Amino acid sequence: PGEQHTIVTQSCVTPGSWKDMFKNMQQNRECTYTTMHQNSTGLLIDMVCKSEEASSKVHVDVTYSSSEKIHGKAHGETVTQRQSQPIVFDTSFDSVYQGADCKGISPDKAAIVR
Repeated sequence: PGEQHTIVTQSCVTPGSWKDMFKNMQQNRECTYTTMHQNSTGLLIDMVCKSEEASSKVHVDVTYSSSEKIHGKAHGETVTQRQSQPIVFDTSFDSVYQGADCKGISPDKAAIVR
């Protein structure tokens, strides 16, 4: 806990699963977008989620490096009823198009590489 660590995963995101991911986030009644902007160079999302047990703020910034590569960063903070100090996470990710067949990776489940 509290230490930085790296997890490498491989996953397959199809055009349909990409749309579903955002559709599902938008339908979450506990979360609202304060910012959601997408254009040809990237995607910016700020989201606030509140429940009886916790409140969270998340910021996601994605840059489309090319038609086959993206890079992104996310920062989030959660405060719970049991812990007043925020639980903070920072993550970065890189995605590279592997082909229409996803190189054998199931679109339903990410594979942990290390």
